[in-house]
Amino acid sequence: MPQLHNDAGSHVGDAASNRAQKKRKGRPKRNHPDEDEDEDEERKREVEREKKRRKKREKKRKKEREKNQWQENWGSIDQRRDPISRHRENTEAASPRI
Repeated sequence: MPQLHNDAGSHVGDAASNRAQKKRKGRPKRNHPDEDEDEDEERKREVEREKKRRKKREKKRKKEREKNQWQENWGSIDQRRDPISRHRENTEAASPRI
């Protein structure tokens, strides 16, 4: 007897069987109601986990942006200049020379 499909789900068999299999593929079979509830609970937990992951990633990104911003503004401690000279440089660069 020929095997119509293997465990991985790839279809092996005659063309008519494949067409019938593709038609059935669109309709999910209904599980037992308890199994549906379990799946719903699992889906809800997965959504919550994903929300937490996203929140953590966003927090890390924000921290990284702040760090980069600080480095752009101040650089390393050795390169840091006093705020008055920084202000003078910024205003000179912004105002046109006459």
